[in-house]
Amino acid sequence: MYFYVNLLLANLCWFACVLAGAHGWGAVPAMVLALVVGVHLGLAPHPLRELPFLLAAAVLGWVVDSSLAGLNLLHFMPLDAGIRSSPLYMVALWVNFATTLAGCLRWLRGRYRLGAALGLVAGP
Repeated sequence: MYFYVNLLLANLCWFACVLAGAHGWGAVPAMVLALVVGVHLGLAPHPLRELPFLLAAAVLGWVVDSSLAGLNLLHFMPLDAGIRSSPLYMVALWVNFATTLAGCLRWLRGRYRLGAALGLVAGP
């Protein structure tokens, strides 16, 4: 059951973040992500281990994306007036992805080659 709930909520959050990025809906990703993280922590086998992991995903995602934007290698929609920081919807996508690692992608744990191959094909 947890697998399917996580899969459904991760896709819902992904669509909300993509639509928010395309249309400039600033608060939508935060609201949907709060729902996703709340359900995830409620259903996760080890919620106390998950929270620091989700926070680390948010910080790491923001740092990496902001660095790439600062180097002019990554541009976000809608185009901001010269702002070189990762927007909220991108940080929400990072955290959303992190929820799937203990949820619907748990079956990949320990299967590094398969995970890398799927990331290579499915990521882009």
